[in-house]
Amino acid sequence: MSSVSISGLVSGINVQSLITTLSAAYQQPITLLQNQEQSYQTTLSAWGSVQNSLSSLQSAVGSLQNVTSLNNRTVNLSNTSAVSGTASANAPLGSYSLSNIVLAQMQSVYSQDFTSATNTAVGTGTLQIQVGSGSVTNISIGSGNNTLNGIAAAINGGKGLPAVSGVAT
Repeated sequence: MSSVSISGLVSGINVQSLITTLSAAYQQPITLLQNQEQSYQTTLSAWGSVQNSLSSLQSAVGSLQNVTSLNNRTVNLSNTSAVSGTASANAPLGSYSLSNIVLAQMQSVYSQDFTSATNTAVGTGTLQIQVGSGSVTNISIGSGNNTLNGIAAAINGGKGLPAVSGVAT
């Protein structure tokens, strides 16, 4: 700013100080408006952050609107050849483990060929069957059930016996 000086009759007035003071007084409302503008810019930026956060929340809530996706139950198996599984909609949530799985082995007993499952007689006596470490079940074979079909029916009718027998013809 250039300096102004007045001389002569009015020499008792400090014109420089007067101009500086008046200029500062005129500048004060501009400074207040600039400070207020900066405050508004800060508030606007904060509202932008709030809007972004609300958009993220809306997106997250939108994915929760499909309630069926929250109730899905799945079965994950590491060895599908040893065991299989299904999970119904009301299955309890959680992780479950199966250990020491022993696969059952089929046991077959072979004999000579029979010409008929109903007419060919076999011996009589007692057939003892034990499954695992369970109790022994005695099946009596007499003249009324000493055919292949008769023996199969006697095994299937045995009380407490978890075995099912059939005759292949």
